[in-house]
Amino acid sequence: MPVYKDFEIINKCIESVIAQNYTDFELLIGDDSLSEDVQKMIEVFNDNRIIFFKNTKGLGSIKNTNHLLERASGKYIKIQHQDDIMFSEDSLGDAMNDITKNNYDCYFGKVVVYHEKLKRVSFRKYCDNLNAIVKKNPQVLYGNNYIGSPSNFIFKTNLKEYFNENFKYFVDVDFYIKVISKSKKLGNSIGFLTLSIHARKYQISKDVESSYKYEALEFLDGVRKYSEDYPSEIKTYWSVMLSKYGYTFYKDSVDRNINMKRAINVTTFIKAFIGRKVLSRC
Repeated sequence: MPVYKDFEIINKCIESVIAQNYTDFELLIGDDSLSEDVQKMIEVFNDNRIIFFKNTKGLGSIKNTNHLLERASGKYIKIQHQDDIMFSEDSLGDAMNDITKNNYDCYFGKVVVYHEKLKRVSFRKYCDNLNAIVKKNPQVLYGNNYIGSPSNFIFKTNLKEYFNENFKYFVDVDFYIKVISKSKKLGNSIGFLTLSIHARKYQISKDVESSYKYEALEFLDGVRKYSEDYPSEIKTYWSVMLSKYGYTFYKDSVDRNINMKRAINVTTFIKAFIGRKVLSRC
């Protein structure tokens, strides 16, 4: 659990984790805050399952998470963002029972999103065979991140990968693809795992929210990286992405001195995948 300021929501998050009826876990917390407020908060909890690391200098959320991943030693790993709350006291136990029963080595749960400023609740759409679609071709996550926040993702420690510290917008998707590609069996939950609170001041994704520059350039890079892995029958949301960012791709490719010919070729590649959406196969 990488944390930074926003002590009210950090406290609620920790409370939701240690209140779980499933108790066989350690909660590793990496603190990027300048003050000692988080450390004092943890001392009040007085729970020996909490292992606290105070960073001597600010690492940023991605590097902070990677440092915690290095220290994780249990059989399974679940990343916990500070602005994501466990949905209920049974959430972790239900997930672990499902994982154990079905021998999943990689797993994602359902999430409820609460937008704090708008006072609005929304739900992600899922289908019964979504896990099979994502397992067969995890690259479809570049078209639509069906998993959501890393707080919604559980995987065996032997599949451990690290977040690309050069990425911002698609850092989660890139991580999921690497882990799922190594897994043997991917599952997704029937019940809800996470309550994700959006629009907090120190939300991890706040600095790239609605930023076309990060999204467009990293999307281009992902398409380039995984282009050979897409079978011809896979249809994703490229048409929506292209209509929204097609000009931006070209413009930023020139501005960032990316090879213009490659940018045009990639745009052509995206056009070739215009078709029906993945969810229409559910």
